[in-house]
Amino acid sequence: MLVNQKYTNDQIWKAVTHELKSALHVKNHPFRFMVMGSTDGIEVSQRYVVMRDIDDDFNVYAFTDDRTLKVEQFKKNPNCSLLFYHGEKRLQIRINGVVELHQYAGLKDYYWKSVKGEAKKAYTSSNAPGEPIKEWEEAYQWDGSLKSKHFTVMKVIPAQIEVLQLHKLEHLRIRFTKLNYEWVGQKLIP
Repeated sequence: MLVNQKYTNDQIWKAVTHELKSALHVKNHPFRFMVMGSTDGIEVSQRYVVMRDIDDDFNVYAFTDDRTLKVEQFKKNPNCSLLFYHGEKRLQIRINGVVELHQYAGLKDYYWKSVKGEAKKAYTSSNAPGEPIKEWEEAYQWDGSLKSKHFTVMKVIPAQIEVLQLHKLEHLRIRFTKLNYEWVGQKLIP
């Protein structure tokens, strides 16, 4: 367990933020991969994405190809949900917020420098992700330049962060909401 009943809201916040930030540096940390939910107002889509960064304001960053369905959906509706689960610690974290897409200079250029070698192929395929193909080999064709043409940074700006600590019949649930630049916790019935 990461959270217990003796913790104050501030102690819970510090434990949760430490655990999320640890995922950036600890190999095989379960929070490294998160479920990202998006919607165009009608259809809801979910997929696993890699958390690439978390800044001091608690904005979460992930990368994608600008030709994906999620980018299309976020352009129509920037609302987003992130879901993290740590099986060993039986901890769930849900983040609701909005996505800013960075497809041009600035953050895109900054993070593109961190994408090394063969990993650049994930954002430089000749065909768009999700495009129908006849043969598997068509999926493995890349722009030889490996430039950042389709690389996009998704910045998730959280509005609420909800934590659920599972523990037999004594689950603990708390929601943090940002008020005047500060995260304020409210205990909830699980």
